[in-house]
Amino acid sequence: MKALLSFLYALCFLVILSLLAGLFLPDTYTFENQQTVRSGSSLVYPMVRHLEQWPLWMDGILDDSATYEVNREGNPKSLNWQSKKQGQGTVEIIASDTGQVQGIMSVSPGGQATFSLRMREEGATCTLYWKQEYQSVGYLERYYLFLFGKSVARSIRGGLEKLGEQCELLRLSRCNEPTLETHSPMLLMGLFDSVPRQELLPAIQSNFQRLATYMQRRTLAVPDDSLVVFYNSPDSEYAIFACAYPIEKRTWGWEQYRCISMDTTRVATISHWGVYSSSEPFLKLHEFLNIRNLRADSLYWEKYPVFPRSEPDTMRWQKVVFVPVH
Repeated sequence: MKALLSFLYALCFLVILSLLAGLFLPDTYTFENQQTVRSGSSLVYPMVRHLEQWPLWMDGILDDSATYEVNREGNPKSLNWQSKKQGQGTVEIIASDTGQVQGIMSVSPGGQATFSLRMREEGATCTLYWKQEYQSVGYLERYYLFLFGKSVARSIRGGLEKLGEQCELLRLSRCNEPTLETHSPMLLMGLFDSVPRQELLPAIQSNFQRLATYMQRRTLAVPDDSLVVFYNSPDSEYAIFACAYPIEKRTWGWEQYRCISMDTTRVATISHWGVYSSSEPFLKLHEFLNIRNLRADSLYWEKYPVFPRSEPDTMRWQKVVFVPVH
């Protein structure tokens, strides 16, 4: 009992000491940093403006245990994260244009801060200016920022460096020229699903494993060839899709597992190497179809000759996009 009381007294003493120390610490903290990247602001801006892209570079700020969730219901939308080592937090974008993004970041511990990221192009490079300000900080938060301010500054620098790396990967991604071809009929067994775009790649890998197990239980051969059929626009926040394997004859499916029949059709196709978040293949296809006065179907599919989970070199990742046209 005495040991417990001693512990409680020591805890109360530390809390009171922190509060008293906070009285003599400033209630405003500002962290600034800058990073030059070999990409134009046209690549940087979407990575910062769209919260769905933040997990691609936020791991430069948070540790590997962080998980993310985008809240699309509110206005403004917000990104929530949870980290074992660095607590939890929320980011909201409150204003943006092509040269600057402003928002609010709430971190526990640490308090609430406003931030801005300005982008200034200088020839073939773009300089990023990050400013993060804590105003009217509470006593405990002042003590935390006083002790860990340098760590916060290093985290910001790490995030900007990772943002630059992601933009560089986008810049180096490449496509071949689109072509038109006639695609033969296909009969597929597919597993249907819907996930946020930023969760698409792990969902595809997981669903192919589930689909293969399902087919083996039904004594269906699992071929080496596979594809992913998408039923909505690549610009949509959620992807509605089916991971599918070709099958030889029609069979009954169960719940999410269904048979898919694809008729003979003319398709525009393009191959892309590099990070899968690049919009370049779809922009090239759009231009290709406009020149030829062709209309794209809402359904399209992709094949992955080199999938990210099986190849560490980002520049060797490959996907082939097929878009039915009329």
